[in-house]
This record gives sequence, structure tokens and C-alpha cells, in this order.
Amino acid sequence: MVLKASVSENTPLVSDLEALDRDSMVRSGLDSAEPFEKDAFAVGQVTIRLPLDYRPLPMLALLLSFVPWSLPFLFIADLAFSGRFSSGYALSMMLLASFLSECLLKPLMNEPRPVTSACRTEDGKLLPGMPSGHVLNCQTLLVFFTGQACEQLPASELVVVLLVLLMPVMPWARWYNGDHSFKQVTVTAALATVLGLVEFAAYMFLLPESFREASNAQEDPLVNLSIARAASGAGFLAKQR
Repeated sequence: MVLKASVSENTPLVSDLEALDRDSMVRSGLDSAEPFEKDAFAVGQVTIRLPLDYRPLPMLALLLSFVPWSLPFLFIADLAFSGRFSSGYALSMMLLASFLSECLLKPLMNEPRPVTSACRTEDGKLLPGMPSGHVLNCQTLLVFFTGQACEQLPASELVVVLLVLLMPVMPWARWYNGDHSFKQVTVTAALATVLGLVEFAAYMFLLPESFREASNAQEDPLVNLSIARAASGAGFLAKQR
């Protein structure tokens, strides 16, 4: 598969990207010269191949690809039961990311997905894959919540580390499952990082302080757990003295 790039097709960068995508094709039982598998279909822009591959990495990539579809329901439930404003803001972030991805950027860039993807039109044409909507949504949210956790430092340092470690997970899952090329997920992750920083800045500096205070009064469970552990650790050290 030939990747479109602004550099020469013979450069090491392009060769490396093509090699990575060929690896994805091999894992899916395809190469660029073979037709698409007949026993594969897409659900929610996620390719499912039959029979299912129950090995750990293929199954992990498949399951992770469905995680973004559950996030709106989690944010709606949290907003309904706790009234946490940050959950409503996160939901609006997902709506914005989906609009940018599906309505603006994908039609504008019109870069097809790799041949390993079952995300196609009825006549078999590959749907656009730049940017990855899954990666755009997850990365913007992770950047936003990392910014929120940084406000609680040093008590929330474990949360910050966890969120940063989660950032490459969705790009890996979408590439490994064959629904996006390596270039598509890496470019999307970079774009989403910038978008997440802008949205966090808007949350901090443009929204009324009363909204943020109401949300901060109900901190995320992970932050509370981190603070509780830090407090218990400090108490233990004090007793030892």
C-alpha cells in the first residue's frame, strides 16, 4: 500500500510506515495485492473478522475499539446522577470531535483506510480514515482529564501517570485491528493533543468559575483514591516516627 506523504516515496520514513501497515495486513491474513476478506464486516466503524481470533492482542485491539462508543453513556449517567459539570463538558467535547472528524476532516482529506478495513461503502469502496474518530475522541478526553488531574498535584500524580500511559492505547488498537494506517493514527493523536489542550484552556479560562468550582467539589474517583492513599501513607509515616 502506498501512503500519501509530503516527502519522497523512497525516504526511510515512508518505507517504515509502509512496513508497519504491511505488518498489520499480515496479521489480518491479507496483503496489498489480495482482495478483501469476505468473512469480515464492520460495526461502529470497527472491523470484525470471522472466525474471531481469540489470541490476546487481536482480541484486545477489537474490544478496545468499542470503548469510545460506551463513553457518552458513562458521561450522561454521571451527569444525571452526580451533576458533575466536567462530564457534560466532556460529552460536548466528544460531540465536537465527532463533528470535526466525520463532517469536516474526513470528507476534506478523503484519505482511504487500509485494505484490511471492512469500513466500506456498499460497492466495496474504502471509507475515509483520516482522521481516526476513535483516536480523536479518546485523545482529546485523555488530554483534558490529564489537565484536570494536574490541578490536584502532587496528590493525583498516579492518575496523571495512568492517563499518560493510556494515550497510545487507542491509536495502537485502531492500527492493530487494521482499521487505520499507522500514519492516520499518529497524525490524529497529534491533532487531538492540540485540540484537547485548547478545550482544556477554554474550560479553565472561558467558562464561569462557578461551573468549575461545582465540578471540582466532586472530584473524580481516581483522584480521590490517589489522595486517600497519599493521606494514609503520610499517616503511617507519622506513626513510625
